Amino acid sequence: MPGDLLGLAANAFTAAGEIPRPLAEAISKRVVAEADLADVPVDSLTLLFHSSRDFTSNAAWAVEQHLPQRLSEMNDQDAALFLSSVGVSKGPAKRPELLKALGRSLSSAPALTGPALAQLAQAFARLQSRDEGVLLPLRDLVMAKVRQLPPQSMGMVSNAYARMSFLEGPLLEAVATAASEALATEAEKWDHIAVTQLLNGHAKVRCFDANFFDRALEWLSLPANLASCSPQSLAIA
Repeated sequence: MPGDLLGLAANAFTAAGEIPRPLAEAISKRVVAEADLADVPVDSLTLLFHSSRDFTSNAAWAVEQHLPQRLSEMNDQDAALFLSSVGVSKGPAKRPELLKALGRSLSSAPALTGPALAQLAQAFARLQSRDEGVLLPLRDLVMAKVRQLPPQSMGMVSNAYARMSFLEGPLLEAVATAASEALATEAEKWDHIAVTQLLNGHAKVRCFDANFFDRALEWLSLPANLASCSPQSLAIA
């Protein structure tokens, strides 16, 4: 089976429930035997990674270690598929290697869009990174692009740095300023998830920006917006 079809085949069966064991083993052997994963299209690899719970540990690990090198090739969907799963259900023993691999991807970060940057920050948070050499450049890049971030990406990066309780002050202040301006001029682009995520991220580290909180409370006070909130969002707020 050509490399560009591996991910499609795996994802099709994953969407249906699970990959049959013989097929999972065959794909695992094919991945491990691949001379150079760089020859496999990145969208196929992200689909493989998304389905990797059904593969052997060697195959899953090979893909997981390779994909950070290809971050600059990914579109937003590929990046979300990969980064949203990095560190999930991984034990502490593998965390240093994952962090090292993901840290190498930072050279590609300036080319990433806002949603991909937010996913990258969340991946470092899940892996409990404390490496200033990684988190400082990422924070500065997010701050430089903060006015380009969609509302939900603002909430994601705020919560990621608040979760790490590391280097979060300047970033949260920059996000709060950008969010205040956006809520004042483009309130229709916001939803309850973005607003409550930002409120939660700031509350976690006791960072209170009066302008942002006033705008957020004003948004939440509108009957239509309040009615749109899920029980989880109301609990967070």
